[in-house]
Amino acid sequence: MKPTHRLHAFLFGSAILASLAIGGSLQAATILTVTDTRPGETAVTVASTTAGSVSVSGTKVPTSTYTVSGLDLTSFGGGADETLVFNVTYSQTGGTGVQVNGFGNISVTGGDNNQVDGAEVLTATVSLISGSSTYTGDYADLSIGFIRTFTGGVDSVAAESWDIITASGTQSFTGPGNTTANFAPSSFVSLDPDGSTVNLQEFDVQISYIPEPSTALLGGLGLLALLRRRRA
Repeated sequence: MKPTHRLHAFLFGSAILASLAIGGSLQAATILTVTDTRPGETAVTVASTTAGSVSVSGTKVPTSTYTVSGLDLTSFGGGADETLVFNVTYSQTGGTGVQVNGFGNISVTGGDNNQVDGAEVLTATVSLISGSSTYTGDYADLSIGFIRTFTGGVDSVAAESWDIITASGTQSFTGPGNTTANFAPSSFVSLDPDGSTVNLQEFDVQISYIPEPSTALLGGLGLLALLRRRRA
């Protein structure tokens, strides 16, 4: 192989590797994080977002709809004033349904009318709603997931135990008092008490931009073409 051909092959391979890096987690950009401090109450309890402004509507249970407006998504193939909409939907096993208790927290009706007890599991699921959003870029490049929850209703003295289950696995907790759990982005989070009672008091939802590999590959091929033009 001639030196020039070897150089072109090297550049081509480098461009492919660079494109895969661009399409992977190295270039994943967090667009915003939404924190809701009392998910069962009104929009004023949404603490903050890292960008834009947020409001929430719906019956709260089983589904709340969050609208985040005023987003500059020009870096992600969108416009300078975009709106993204997502739903948080609650479901349960055991009990008779999902409810908002007296403190604006989410729990399960049934054995303990204000909590999720040992015979029940509460699950929250988050999903982007493309039909209600204004974003015109590639929707497949957007990822949404819970990244933190705050579990309340735990006895402040007794050593109770419970699990927080996400897509990345299970975190087990034992002890008095409430608990904050952090985890990799997950489309769902489940609270599974073991002989104790808990409720969902707070969560963080994160929306990120993660380019599809095919999109990044096209970018790498474009880089290769640019390098070849420069050599010519």
